Amino acid sequence: MNRRSQKQLRLFKQCIYCGAVKTSKDHAPPKSLLEKPYPPNLSTLPSCDACNNGYADAERYVRDVVHHVSFSALSREKLSTWAVVARSLGWSSTHKSRIENGYTADGYFRPESEPFDQVFEKVACGFWFLRYERLPNRQRFHSIAVEHAKDLSPWLRDLSYVSEPAMPGMWPEVGSSSLERSARSWPRLPEPVARQWQVVQSGVFEYLMVKHIADATKYLCIMNLYDAVWGCVECPIPRGSRTTRQLFE
Repeated sequence: MNRRSQKQLRLFKQCIYCGAVKTSKDHAPPKSLLEKPYPPNLSTLPSCDACNNGYADAERYVRDVVHHVSFSALSREKLSTWAVVARSLGWSSTHKSRIENGYTADGYFRPESEPFDQVFEKVACGFWFLRYERLPNRQRFHSIAVEHAKDLSPWLRDLSYVSEPAMPGMWPEVGSSSLERSARSWPRLPEPVARQWQVVQSGVFEYLMVKHIADATKYLCIMNLYDAVWGCVECPIPRGSRTTRQLFE
């Protein structure tokens, strides 16, 4: 987003999530899901204090779970003693129990779905606001999939044709035979689509907007966190906006 657009968005006096009077500002994506130094062009959104702070627990859960199921060097660093995730677990015994209870006896991790749905829907709502410069209807954004992946782009499936996740609610370890089998069953998207990733921070957060083939009034916002976890949110295309073809081709 250019400086002029960002300046225009500051004129909005309502929280984009609930419509209350703007008393704060949020970021898209939230800083808790990024690394320092933060991207210099990180966009800000009008928000109220309740919405700005109300997602803190969900964002912390998502961040910490992502690092527990990612085997990148950066995630291992985050999990080391006195690092950010270790401090987070030590700060709250309840939060620590939520993470520890996610592990199963057979080597999988079963995440709580609600925090991921909340965070992905909130971020998609923010991206929508930045795209259309209108106040969104928060109720029209629906998280339809949260998945674990080792290398997202070549495995990305077209969710318009998929009725259920390959392994609902269960995330295999990176490099496991279960993950490899799942990857082989996912059809590849055309190369032109794969090049449309918007990189907010390389290896940390990127997102993609693609057509919703089954419904021309909607599109899919797909987000990739640390090349480990990705989520897909169904988003509305507002009346009077550009067509789906113009948006994504």
